Amino acid sequence: MWCNLFKRVSNKQTNERFEVITKAINQIFETTTAYSQEVGSAMTVTTHAFDRLNHITDRVFMSLAKLDHVIWKVNTYLSVSHKEPAFTFVDHKNCRLGKWYNEGLGKKYFSNTPSYNKLDLPHSKVHNATHHVFDAINNGNVDYDMAVKALIEMESASKDVFKLLDNILHERR
Repeated sequence: MWCNLFKRVSNKQTNERFEVITKAINQIFETTTAYSQEVGSAMTVTTHAFDRLNHITDRVFMSLAKLDHVIWKVNTYLSVSHKEPAFTFVDHKNCRLGKWYNEGLGKKYFSNTPSYNKLDLPHSKVHNATHHVFDAINNGNVDYDMAVKALIEMESASKDVFKLLDNILHERR
């Protein structure tokens, strides 16, 4: 009889302890799950924020590349107006855009986009056209026919450069 009573008490106590332990485990599981969901949500927000920041950074760079390109063109026009080069000529591989494209962050982050490899040709045409403008300027005299032809070529290639920079930015997303 004592044995049966002991077994009943023991089973009852064991069941109560298992219930307490089960409740504690469930509570830990719920807390852990809630924490995991909060961390996951925070990671999603952070990832989205970094993606947006990267896109903004890319847009800023593309805008600066375009601005630099416009300044190049303005200085080319000034060269004709002043009948002398307004800046020191560099080829398309040694300007800022060329360095970005050939060895810098452009190559690192954008070379996998479809339009990336298309940029080099029109970019070189812009520089070659500027070189032709400089060739049209000779000791204060300007061969305006040659200069106008080169400026038209520069503008046409410049439009392609701008379009490709926009495409590269869009394709990276």
